[in-house]
Amino acid sequence: MSEEGTRGRAGIPNFSDEEINYLLYLIEANASLGLELWPLVASKYAKWSQAQAIYPRSLKSLKNKFDKIVNSRVTPEPQYVRRAKQLWKRISAYPTGRGHENNMRTDEVLQESPMMGVGRDGEESTPHTVLENLSSSFQNPAPPMLRSEDRTVSSAVDQFRMIMDYNSKAFTEVFKSQVNASSSLAQQVMQAHQDILVLKTELSELKRTITPMVSDFRELKRDTELISGNIDRLVETVGKPRGSETNG
Repeated sequence: MSEEGTRGRAGIPNFSDEEINYLLYLIEANASLGLELWPLVASKYAKWSQAQAIYPRSLKSLKNKFDKIVNSRVTPEPQYVRRAKQLWKRISAYPTGRGHENNMRTDEVLQESPMMGVGRDGEESTPHTVLENLSSSFQNPAPPMLRSEDRTVSSAVDQFRMIMDYNSKAFTEVFKSQVNASSSLAQQVMQAHQDILVLKTELSELKRTITPMVSDFRELKRDTELISGNIDRLVETVGKPRGSETNG
């Protein structure tokens, strides 16, 4: 989903699909603030990135990424790019964050928007230049105050997302643990099988070595018995008195 070929400064990772999705979610949730939404978006994004243990992004980095997505010219156009351009139209319509009270300004701003082609002076407009011109006076404003019900809903949504992310991570860790355990058991079984094959080979070799030795032992036993019989007969012969066979 993220743009191909996007490169940041050395050591700074590119935006992941998850980061882009969450950035667009924050912009959509606070679009009624117009161009004043960026301090709030940056603040919420910082809390989220800390909870997710991912690389933190500055307000300027988030704005630049959004501008780059809106300005991208990809065919066919990815869904997240279409979504970003629609959000650009919404926040550009309310640059001072007055919401629906700023409808008198809507048509004028949309005529200057890149969605409408060219500006009033006939020069081609881009989201980056229009956004920079309209937000030049809001570089470091204090975070705007939201209505209590808006703050409650926004907080509930953030908490829900954190819970879902936590549960997803917990499930992933359990699944990884089970997969690792199964993999370890499979390796142990394979190793045991290999050990058995080695033992069988060694036993076969030992059998081939012992078999001739057994044959030699049996031959030696027969020779020993033959020698023992000859010795017994010799002893009997030597033990008889001389002439006993004749006298008998």
